[in-house]
Amino acid sequence: MPPVTVARFNPFSCGSGASTGGAYYNYANMAFACWGDSLTANGTGYADTLATSYTPTRKLYNGGVGGYTIAQAFSAQTAAPLYRDRILIIHDKMNSGETVDAYVATVQAMIAYQPRMFLIVSGIFSTDGSQDPGSAYYIRQSSVNTQLAALYPANFLDVSVLLADDTTRSDGVHLTTTARDTILIPAIAQKLVDLGYMNVTS
Repeated sequence: MPPVTVARFNPFSCGSGASTGGAYYNYANMAFACWGDSLTANGTGYADTLATSYTPTRKLYNGGVGGYTIAQAFSAQTAAPLYRDRILIIHDKMNSGETVDAYVATVQAMIAYQPRMFLIVSGIFSTDGSQDPGSAYYIRQSSVNTQLAALYPANFLDVSVLLADDTTRSDGVHLTTTARDTILIPAIAQKLVDLGYMNVTS
């Protein structure tokens, strides 16, 4: 399947300034809609801290729920159309029972629903030994990461290597506060700048 071509977003691309309903876009007003499982959810994930890492704090809708499948995340996304104009960030890891093809197709559907500004942050692997290279889970999640990177090369951020060390985890799966704040969030913030969605990383 060929990569999906996505234009680099320019918030000032329409005449003297892009506007909707008379209100001009500006970077300080950019807001996030984040979807996924416990990697995104408040308390165990990154999204709330990402929003508050900016000055001023960016508005956030955190749709992350621990234990969610990607299909549940998509269902929740389509039930909240108010947030379709926000920067979409998907950060999730496969659950048992999810197939590679269905997972990738659902992420594609999430992006098709909210295509204007989006970022996919790769799934990561548990460091407890159960998802080491060669394991069934590692093969499945690696395939998902590879396919999504090929489909959306400009909008895919692979953090699986950055967060591979056991010292980045609080429980094998979820990140320590230090890893979240010094590795994951700076990587996401820089990618948002690279995409033209933000002009600062904090």
